[in-house]
Amino acid sequence: MSIPKVHYAISFRGKKNSYLVEYEDKKIKDLKESMFLVTQYATKFFESSSLDTEQGKSIGMTYFKERGFTEETINKFALGYAPEKFDSFAKQSQKDGYQLEFLERTGLVIVNEGKQVDRFRGRVIFPIRNIKGDFIAMGGRIIDEGEPKYLNSPETSFFNKSNELFGLYEVKELEKNIASLIVVEGYMDVIGLYEHGITNAVATLGTAVT
Repeated sequence: MSIPKVHYAISFRGKKNSYLVEYEDKKIKDLKESMFLVTQYATKFFESSSLDTEQGKSIGMTYFKERGFTEETINKFALGYAPEKFDSFAKQSQKDGYQLEFLERTGLVIVNEGKQVDRFRGRVIFPIRNIKGDFIAMGGRIIDEGEPKYLNSPETSFFNKSNELFGLYEVKELEKNIASLIVVEGYMDVIGLYEHGITNAVATLGTAVT
C-alpha cells in the first residue's frame, strides 16, 4: 500500500509545481502587458500635449518647426512634448486609470520620498518603436540649458537599448527590401535626414558613433 501513496505524493507535487510555474508565468505576462500599455498611453499623452495645449504648441511644436520638421514628419515619428510641471503626466495617467506601480516600472514616473515626478518633464519627446511598430520607450531632449541633454527610458522587460535602433521601423515601412542603413548618432539626425529625402537612417540608443 505504500507504493500508491508515494506515487500519489510525487504526482501531486509535480502538478503543484506546474501550477506555480503557470501562475508565475501569467504574473510576468500580465506585468509586461501592463507596462506595455502604459508606454502606448504615454506616447499619445505627449503627442497630444504638443498638438493640443498652449504650452506644447508654443514650446514643443515651435522647437520642431524651427528645426525644419514638417507636420507630416512630426506625425510620422509621433513626436511630442512633456509638460514642464513636475507631475502633470503622473497625475493625468493615474486619473485615467493607470497604476503607479507600472508608471514607475517603465521609468515614466520617479517616486522619491513619496513625491511623484515625471521623468521627461519639460522635454520634447521622441517615442521609440520596435521593429513591429510598437512604442516601447521614450527619448527626451531638454530644450533649455540643463543635463543630461538627452534622456532615454530605463531598460525594461521589452526595451533593451542595445537591441533597438531608432527609426528602423520607419525605414522598414518605406523600404520593404532594405538594401543598406545609415547609422547616425541621434534622433534629430535621423529625422533631419528624413526631411531631406534620406529615408534609410537609424540611430543607436545611448551609444556614441565614432
